[in-house]
Amino acid sequence: MSVIGSEPKRILEIACGSGRILVPLAKVGHNVTGLDFDKYMLSKIESKSVRMDNITSLGVKLMQSTMIGAMEEKKWKNPEL
Repeated sequence: MSVIGSEPKRILEIACGSGRILVPLAKVGHNVTGLDFDKYMLSKIESKSVRMDNITSLGVKLMQSTMIGAMEEKKWKNPEL
């Protein structure tokens, strides 16, 4: 987290999987969008919310798509990669 800093940022995690990186980023206050093609992996993030704060209250948005698909569908605009 020291690399990213403490000021909240808008982050897109491509291929977020089960949220190993996404969840800690959200917990420290970043607005994180997780993108993954695999619905099963995204469901693992949602199942973690039972054991911690509600995922959406942490500012997390989950999208099932490919990066190209998300850009074509305009689900994510002007990513700060």
